[in-house]
Amino acid sequence: MDYTIHLGDFIDRDFKSFDSVTPIWKGLKSEKYHVLGNHDFSIVDSLKPLVFEKMDIEDRYYSIIRNKWRFIVLDGNDLSVHGALTL
Repeated sequence: MDYTIHLGDFIDRDFKSFDSVTPIWKGLKSEKYHVLGNHDFSIVDSLKPLVFEKMDIEDRYYSIIRNKWRFIVLDGNDLSVHGALTL
């Protein structure tokens, strides 16, 4: 694979889940991109700022061009009541 795009909900309500799925994700030899999902923030508020570090995400919104396709990544959690605190 040239690239992999994860389409949200990397975890499901348990911050510790990052520790089990991240090694699998990092083991991929392709370029990797995340889209933030609502379940990624279904954790206690104090841990929400750590989601970006755990998922190795620098920006909530970005675009990439791969194989003549433009992917525009948006964070639908940005204005939610459960979404992450500001980056």
